[in-house]
Amino acid sequence: FRSLLELFRNDPVVNEKVLPAEDNHIPDVHSTKLRQTNNNNRDTIKLLEEQLQDLSSRNNNLNIKTRKYDSSIWRKEHTPYEFCGSYYANGFTAKIPICDGFTCEHNPTTEATTCVLHDIMIDKEKLKVSKGGEDISQVRNRENRDELPMYSSGVVLVNDENCEVGRVGLDSMQFKYHGKFVKSVTGGKKSQNRECSTVVQKTTLFITRYEYANLYHTYTDLYNLFLAMKVHADENYEGLELDPVQVVFLDGHSKSHMDELWVKLFRTKPTYVSDVPDKTCFKKAVLVAPGYTSPLSIFMMGKKSRKLGQCNLPPGNQFIKNFVQEFKQAFGIKPRSGKPTILLVSRHDYVAHPRSKPKSGTSRKFENEQELLGELANTFESKGYQVKLATFETMTMQQQIQAVSDSSILVGMHGAGLSHVLLKTIDGSESGNRGVVEIVPPSHSSSKHFEYLAQMADALPYLRITCGSANRNNEHYVDPIKLVEAVERLLK
Repeated sequence: FRSLLELFRNDPVVNEKVLPAEDNHIPDVHSTKLRQTNNNNRDTIKLLEEQLQDLSSRNNNLNIKTRKYDSSIWRKEHTPYEFCGSYYANGFTAKIPICDGFTCEHNPTTEATTCVLHDIMIDKEKLKVSKGGEDISQVRNRENRDELPMYSSGVVLVNDENCEVGRVGLDSMQFKYHGKFVKSVTGGKKSQNRECSTVVQKTTLFITRYEYANLYHTYTDLYNLFLAMKVHADENYEGLELDPVQVVFLDGHSKSHMDELWVKLFRTKPTYVSDVPDKTCFKKAVLVAPGYTSPLSIFMMGKKSRKLGQCNLPPGNQFIKNFVQEFKQAFGIKPRSGKPTILLVSRHDYVAHPRSKPKSGTSRKFENEQELLGELANTFESKGYQVKLATFETMTMQQQIQAVSDSSILVGMHGAGLSHVLLKTIDGSESGNRGVVEIVPPSHSSSKHFEYLAQMADALPYLRITCGSANRNNEHYVDPIKLVEAVERLLK
């Protein structure tokens, strides 16, 4: 459409002036045809402009991949005085040189540390970790410590004869999570005799997932990896479609319901370190900060809660918006249609990881789920709303994200499933996002994970109501009248 529009706009016939016909003058045949062609072309131009405007509008609604953010907003370094940039993006201003081609960077605002290594080799004989990626049924009761890496000196070999990391003093706070990995790096004479079995040319992001089977903590890991990719990927890279990175899990966790998020968001299937061929060399490797130091981590949000609000002032939080935009693009989320929806997120027993105890069951379930659904339906269906129940334990991540994106009001018990609230944005339409209602038991009255995430999501309206304590089946009774009143407040 753009090409056709340009063609017609540049047509000499359109731009040629035609003298108006006078009452006493009969124009020649050429002038008549020229005027007709001119009018037809102008009509075509008008039609093309209308079609192009309609397509652009639909592209914006569908989050088409052609929409890209300026990558420089991520690469620019922000001092702690530039709070929003340093908190959500590249606040890694403290450079810590370790060896030649090996530098760590610390963010004083989030207390996160990343390390960038060039031209390294991995010696898996010095690394102890379970295989990873197995079906849960195959590794039931496996200890968590067996799934986390144990490093011996020489796991990582750098191309620096003078490198002796063991002699480098490391700040215990800056290297709270990366200390053992960093101390496993060696150089010296061994670097002269190394032979690479494989050489990986693209940037490789290494990450250790500590709470991999929890949706909330997975979001914190995803954001940190996303940030590392934006900061350290090739400078010519302006979108996820180009697949400029490789992701390696340093842990050996089993499969989980979260795996789909990693594959789709980063357009590549992560590799477990146990599956990396021995003596593999990497041209550029980035050791990503763990989720505990993510901007989405409750530890960080709680510490910085008084300042977070300033990052949502117009034009909004550009970093979170970029993350959400590319997240939705990766999953192909469609714009909402049909009746506005009130979505109640259920909680049921399921096996999340090898250490899950089926007998103890999932905590914070609804005791009166059907009563809540009935009361919501009786109150709001006559007002044009549809009420739906979502059981995330039986849904794919694609289905979960689409259901949350389609909802006008999200209702749920305090739990990791509410992490999807980050993906909701206000669009101002009648069926648009009207907010979230979090139901909080007494045991979690001080927990504000999802209140903070709602603030990041375009300052999404947020309400919380309390419920009773759990019974012996880990179920809580929720007052349906109190829930209906909260939903009505959001609708007003």
